[in-house]
Amino acid sequence: MLLLGLNLLTSCAMVSVSNVDSRDYVKQRRGDVLTTGELSLYTGTVLQILGQDESSCRRQAAQCAEMLTTAMGLTSEQRLSTMAELWLYQALWYAKPRHKDLLAEIDAYLMSARYAYAYLFYSGVAPYNRLFTDRQTQVRDYYNFAVQQAATLLFAQSQRRWLQDPDVRLQTQNWQVRSLLQHQRFRQQALPQQLLAASSLSFQGLRNQYRRDGLGAELVAVGPDASVARNERGFSELPVPVVTALLSFDGTTLDEVLASDQATLHLVDPLQQREVRIAGNPIPLA
Repeated sequence: MLLLGLNLLTSCAMVSVSNVDSRDYVKQRRGDVLTTGELSLYTGTVLQILGQDESSCRRQAAQCAEMLTTAMGLTSEQRLSTMAELWLYQALWYAKPRHKDLLAEIDAYLMSARYAYAYLFYSGVAPYNRLFTDRQTQVRDYYNFAVQQAATLLFAQSQRRWLQDPDVRLQTQNWQVRSLLQHQRFRQQALPQQLLAASSLSFQGLRNQYRRDGLGAELVAVGPDASVARNERGFSELPVPVVTALLSFDGTTLDEVLASDQATLHLVDPLQQREVRIAGNPIPLA
């Protein structure tokens, strides 16, 4: 018996322990497709559970994500958060000049936003019950970034009737998207020509810049008339109004959300609206 035990010990893989620099620790914990360009530790763990090679998944992120839909042994949160990150990785791949495919890129952003949306609101755990988890922060960022990219790309399409008529839907390769312009400036003035990510702009002449964390993409609307708008109270508003964009997906259950190919782009005024209710949860707007 002793000899058998020794043989078993010598055949096992060696486990070693080493010190990790605090900066490396933070990078490992927080690093993901948006911060380092690589898949996160959480996604890597899920792929290890399933016996999948991470480098292969990076080369075929969309196929790897679809494989997870039927994979066994995962929690709903693991499955949805990993699929959100993999689809975002795929979208960023399509965005590269040598792989540029605009329609596929838009669809991949919509897929990433859908799985992040499902994780945040339909995974069976309320957002406030995992308020301090790193993974929820990452997935919220996947959602916000995917919405930002999808909104700016969709808004730039030559077809613009769908932006003004909620009964008209824009057809992409795999999605039907409608818009709800809930921003007061859009109701009173002409439709903006562009939506730009606020993070891509710099502002001069301001003593302080204020922003708040929350759900949604922080955008700036650029119209043909950049003159300062004076409202009924007598003070001047920014000539380029700030906008928070959200994507919602049809369905009231997880299965319905994941089966739907219908999405709605909401453009709201963050100065007039501080929160939105999704699946019964009050969610602060960015």
